[in-house]
Amino acid sequence: MSVNRLPDTMAASSEGSAWSPVPLAVSAERAEELRRMPCPSIVLDETALCDLELLGNGAFAPLRGFMVRRDYESVRDTMRLADGTLWPIPICLTAPERGELREGGMVGLRNVEGVLLGVLHVDEIFAYDPRGEMRALYGAEDPAHPGVARLNRRGKFALGGRVELVTAPPHYDFARLRLTPAQARARFAELGWTRVLGVHTEAHLSRVHEAWMTRAAADAEAGLFVHPAVGIGSSDDGDAAARVRGYRTVIETAYRPADAVLALLPLASRWAGAREALWHAVIRKNFGCSHFLVLPRHGQWPGAFDASSVWAGAELLEAHRTELGIRPVRCEDLVVPPGDARVAPRAHAPSAPPVGVCDEVIGPAAARSAETIPSWMARPEIVGLLRRTYRPRHEEGVCLWLTGLSGSGKSTLTKALLGPLSEFGRRVTLLDGDEIRTHLSKGLGFSKEDRDTNIRRVGFVAGQVVRHGGAVLCACISPYRAVRDEVRAMCDGRFIEVFCNTPLDVCAARDVKGLYAKALRGEIKGVTGVDDPYEAPERPELEYDSSRESVEHMVDRVVGHLVSEGYLTW
Repeated sequence: MSVNRLPDTMAASSEGSAWSPVPLAVSAERAEELRRMPCPSIVLDETALCDLELLGNGAFAPLRGFMVRRDYESVRDTMRLADGTLWPIPICLTAPERGELREGGMVGLRNVEGVLLGVLHVDEIFAYDPRGEMRALYGAEDPAHPGVARLNRRGKFALGGRVELVTAPPHYDFARLRLTPAQARARFAELGWTRVLGVHTEAHLSRVHEAWMTRAAADAEAGLFVHPAVGIGSSDDGDAAARVRGYRTVIETAYRPADAVLALLPLASRWAGAREALWHAVIRKNFGCSHFLVLPRHGQWPGAFDASSVWAGAELLEAHRTELGIRPVRCEDLVVPPGDARVAPRAHAPSAPPVGVCDEVIGPAAARSAETIPSWMARPEIVGLLRRTYRPRHEEGVCLWLTGLSGSGKSTLTKALLGPLSEFGRRVTLLDGDEIRTHLSKGLGFSKEDRDTNIRRVGFVAGQVVRHGGAVLCACISPYRAVRDEVRAMCDGRFIEVFCNTPLDVCAARDVKGLYAKALRGEIKGVTGVDDPYEAPERPELEYDSSRESVEHMVDRVVGHLVSEGYLTW
């Protein structure tokens, strides 16, 4: 038996009601004992926090910990654990260095506040292969894909073994909606439900989604379990709380309390397409669902739409239907005729749009323009909520990140942009690499690790400015592509990369500090472009060669780009 697999306490049935996942939480006495045990600790990132919570409450059953190598590789390559159990997504814990970590030992699992959430009994430590996982899950290594970007940030070593949960990661928002599998099953039993339709969503609900959910539940003679993902990686680029308020509005308005239950799932979305859809179904089985609604493009990252794979998730679920123990319901088959007595009149879509349009229309981008959301597409309450939550683009924050060799014109261009941006009423924060080194990153050296730390610090500050609606100009060499991609994520994608692509010889001729000359003579080491690499952006939004283009012309280009993207308006 795999060390990561729980024993089957009950046999699964085709209706999904007989399987009962076992949570990993320990008793109060054992928790106190674990807190006293000396062992090295690691701080969990957002993905690992979500994974730990769902491992601990049984949502990831039959897993009982993070995957050892044989399970990890088997899942990656075959969508099955080493013992043959169907499981499509790797659940892996990584660390940047082995340090004090030892096989056969224990590792404390802590959040950023230092709270001990759990303990991992380390069965195996092995080299982590993010690129192999990228190819298996995404078929490519596109850094723009959020799943790929997240894998690029993971540590060098994977730790596998059994987990004991000391306490669940704390949540202070929508606490009553955060049901564990055991709590959800108890709620269904209170309502007398013997069949439950699970619905996974990461987008704002349109009237068409309402119609699909209502008709599917009616056809299955099942209670409706609306179970949105609210962990890291959800598809909208705004406030997840706005989505939850919208879900609550729909449930309270469109359904009787005995017909629908709303709960939140702290899932770190991988956006792995059909595999993701299969994963969502397995999780809902653990919550007690007998049926699962499969949406078009289920599990696909919105930025990688492929018309040929609209129903790939539904097809994969159908292929494993018997083994899954949960019945997939493909919403393509749900034609909702007006006047159907089983569907509330307000849930009908008088003129249903083509598949996929709902996800593209109902969201933050549409909320910025009232005309893009017709009344038949979304409830007035939802439209009003979106407008209150999401600012027009010209009131949103944005980061202009200027990267390039020392002497390439970054600082000159950022200072030249301050005036024109203020003309548009923008309040601008300037983060210059040299000034950052003097204050925020004082004491850091120029090793790769220290340079990455410096850029992460700048990115953190920039991300905070962006989230609060400010414009920020950052002029940093930032030589490494991966950490620049991290900063893009810190800014929630509101990030414009300007590659100052001035030739090295021009930069060296401008060098008032003489660093290039000293590096070329071998007097100093670690100068970017000489004996330390610069990884040029692959797809910068703008490119600038200050040896061929005037600053004034480049300022006009940057301003024009910001206007065309909606970040500047009179």
